[in-house]
Amino acid sequence: MKYVLLLIPLLALVLIPNIGVSTAQLPLPNVTVTCPAGQTYDNNTKLCITCWEEGTCNFTDDPFGTMMLPFERVFGGLTIIIMWGLLVSILWLRTQNPMLIGVVGIAMTAGYMTVAPEAPSNEFDGARLIGGALFAVSLGISIYHLVNTRLFQPPQ
Repeated sequence: MKYVLLLIPLLALVLIPNIGVSTAQLPLPNVTVTCPAGQTYDNNTKLCITCWEEGTCNFTDDPFGTMMLPFERVFGGLTIIIMWGLLVSILWLRTQNPMLIGVVGIAMTAGYMTVAPEAPSNEFDGARLIGGALFAVSLGISIYHLVNTRLFQPPQ
């Protein structure tokens, strides 16, 4: 049952095909088309396309950023949060150890912040604050249990 809950977001992405797809209609014959930043107009398909659709992104200059471009188009600023949440939840289902999850989560966040060349999004900053608060609560509970078991442990 717990693995079914992990599949629900993936099924939603598969069953909803219009997420992240441009809803621009075909242009009229004599109308000039302006594409958003980072997109070019293709005369064959009459649509605005991005560099990852053409295969012209500079992968060697910024491999992490290039791999994240399609996901950022779909999820906006929540891409890293969604991937981080999936990995941490899978690890939680396997170990059920809050300290291990906290340390791995902080390491993943620190790794992303050192690799990402641009400033994190507002969504990421909010998620980082919530993650820090959850880690502080987890740390407090762990310290409480350590102290509590030592206080009430019989003398040896």
